[in-house]
Amino acid sequence: MEAIEEYDIVCKINPNNEEGYLGIGNCYNKTNKRKEAIDNYDQVLKINPKNQMALYNKALMLYLDENYEKAVENLDKANKAKADGKILVTKGIALMKMKKESEAKQAFEEAINTDKNNSHAYLGLGQCYYNEGDDKNAIKY
Repeated sequence: MEAIEEYDIVCKINPNNEEGYLGIGNCYNKTNKRKEAIDNYDQVLKINPKNQMALYNKALMLYLDENYEKAVENLDKANKAKADGKILVTKGIALMKMKKESEAKQAFEEAINTDKNNSHAYLGLGQCYYNEGDDKNAIKY
């Protein structure tokens, strides 16, 4: 992994380099080494607890590990850093996996309020209504 070695050199020169650890985490993410990715995203978060990209990417890794609660926690922190429709849609999907349709609908609605053109948010909202057996509202989305 040449890229990881390069990022590692950067981090050794400057141990507070968020981008270096984020890059290492992303390399591990792409090679499906989720634990190593999370470890590096955690290193970024030690430097800057509000790093939205590290919070979001860590949440994705946790989601893939089916650790939906921890994923939602990280998505909430990422969204507090800056409201983002993509983050809210991902949160809605994780909440649906947890069978928390009401909370998922709130996340999708917030995503729509953030970006009226977010088709994924509309689809997720419709899916929530469908999962609840509310075909009348589901068909609207």
